[in-house]
Amino acid sequence: MPLTAITFLPDLSASPTPTYQTLLDRITKLHNHDHPPTPLLPRPWTLNYQVMRETSTAVAAAAAAAAAANETEPQEPQPSTSASSASTTRPPLLQILTLPHFHPGRSFIGIGGGGGGVTNSGTAPQQQPSQQQRQQQMIAIPSGTQTEEMALFLRTRLGPLWTSRHTMAVGNGVGFELEDFRVRFGDLRIVSRAQTGTGVQGCRGVVLEVVYLDGGGAGDRGAGEQEEEGVLRAFWERLEVGKWSVVGREGGGGDGLGLGLPRLWCEVLRLS
Repeated sequence: MPLTAITFLPDLSASPTPTYQTLLDRITKLHNHDHPPTPLLPRPWTLNYQVMRETSTAVAAAAAAAAAANETEPQEPQPSTSASSASTTRPPLLQILTLPHFHPGRSFIGIGGGGGGVTNSGTAPQQQPSQQQRQQQMIAIPSGTQTEEMALFLRTRLGPLWTSRHTMAVGNGVGFELEDFRVRFGDLRIVSRAQTGTGVQGCRGVVLEVVYLDGGGAGDRGAGEQEEEGVLRAFWERLEVGKWSVVGREGGGGDGLGLGLPRLWCEVLRLS
């Protein structure tokens, strides 16, 4: 079962997508003349990601914070949950991911805790598949019309429960096979926001996926899997993009459904 590492590289400069061109240049220089990079199909590589936040939890947290701010009388300490902790509670998210290179006929819907955010440097923290991922409930549905109808149903009929945040998609996506590795990357763009409606809102940065094809471990943390992760890390470091955000098995996930890769992608996109 292949071992996969994914990260988000934020675009922190004023010039358009410098990280994308840098990655492309580095990959073309990595190969030797006997094994040039082989373009992966389909081209261009893409994905689509929609995220919604549970409305009731967000409203309750905001109300608790407002009530605490309006308090003028000193209060006795209470054993119940404080307004401060309520204000930092992150509402559950509903994520809809279409990942054609993993399964061209399916979209993946996950519901789970809002979790954390990006670090001060703008990058997602390095981690193994987190407790957030393990707690997230995920199903697969046919992509295309059924996924669009589901998203429309959530925005209209269930609008009081779920607030749409934004939709993101990958543009200029490319993929290459280099010996024992497959590399995919592309510009991550916000294509719509709840506040502004549809329309491209600009590039957030670049998402990068590297797959070690010889990674065939059974999913335990034994010596074999640590060795495979070491091989993947050595290749990753040659790309000079810092640490990966998540790493895991494509068919893992701990649910017996083989949804490990969609869970990894949802984790990275949630933090981007």
